[in-house]
Amino acid sequence: MTDSKSSETNGVLQRIRSRFHPVWRLRRTRWFQCLQKRFDFVVYARLKNIKRSMAMRCLRDMQWLTGRSLAEPKVHHALSKLNSLLEPKVFWDVGANLGFYSWALLAKNELLTAKLFEPDPENQRLIQKTIRRNGFTTAELDPRALSDFIGETTFLVDEQSGATGQFSHLYESASEASIAKSYAHSKTIKVETTTLDAIIKEGAPPPHLMKIDVEEAEGLVLTGGSELITSHRPVIVMESFGESSLKMLASHDYKSYVLDANRNFLCIPEPSDDRVLSLIEPLTSWCPQ
Repeated sequence: MTDSKSSETNGVLQRIRSRFHPVWRLRRTRWFQCLQKRFDFVVYARLKNIKRSMAMRCLRDMQWLTGRSLAEPKVHHALSKLNSLLEPKVFWDVGANLGFYSWALLAKNELLTAKLFEPDPENQRLIQKTIRRNGFTTAELDPRALSDFIGETTFLVDEQSGATGQFSHLYESASEASIAKSYAHSKTIKVETTTLDAIIKEGAPPPHLMKIDVEEAEGLVLTGGSELITSHRPVIVMESFGESSLKMLASHDYKSYVLDANRNFLCIPEPSDDRVLSLIEPLTSWCPQ
C-alpha cells in the first residue's frame, strides 16, 4: 500500500470511529476508564448460534453483551465454512483475544483441537474461565506471544478493550489512526516469545487451519513459521496491515483473497483444495500494488 493510500485509509478510519463508534468514544473518556478500573467484573455471555458461554469483562467487553460483538462477520463466515468444508483436526488461534473463533469452531467440530495463543494476562484468565465453564477438553491456552525469535519482549497492554495490545516496538511505529494509538496505551509488561516452528519442534500437532490477528506482528509470526508453512501448508485466515506478509506467503506458493475492507485475508496453499472452491469463487484475489 502506498503512503498516500495508507494516509487516506487512516483518515477514513478515524472519521468512521469518531462519528459512528460510540463504544470507542466512551472508552477514551477518563470517567469511564476510572469506572472500568474500579467496578468491572467477569460475566458469561451466551454466544449466538453456538450454545456456549464466553467469559468477558462487563464494561471492557460490553460490545459482546449489547450484540455488537468484536467478531468480524466475514472472518467468522470464512472460518466456519473452512471448518465445515475441510473438517480440520487442529486449529491454531494466534492472537486469540477472548477465544471466540476457537469456541465457534469447537462447537461445530467434535474432532477439532484448538491451541490458543494469547499474551495478555487478563485475556488469558478469561480464556481459562471459558474452558472450565464449558468443559472444553480439546482447547489449550499457550500464554506465549508468537514472533520470529525465542526469548522475551515488551508488550503493551490494552486495558480499554483488551483487543489491541501489541509489541511495544510496533506500537511506536504505528499510524496515529490505529485504535491502539487512539487509546493511548501506556502499561507495559514483559512476555515470553516463541515461534511457530519452535512449537512444532516441541511436539505439538501441526495446524490444518490457522487464524492470525496480532496487531501488525503477522510478518514476525510468519517469519518464525517458515518451516511449518513449507512443510505443513495450513490454510490461514489473517489480518495483514501491509503487503509484506502477503508477499511472504506468495513466495511459499500461497494465493490470498480479500475477505473484507478491514485488511482480513484468506490465504490458501496452491494448488487449491477442490473443497474450498465454493468459498473462494466469489472473493477477489489479492494482487500486490
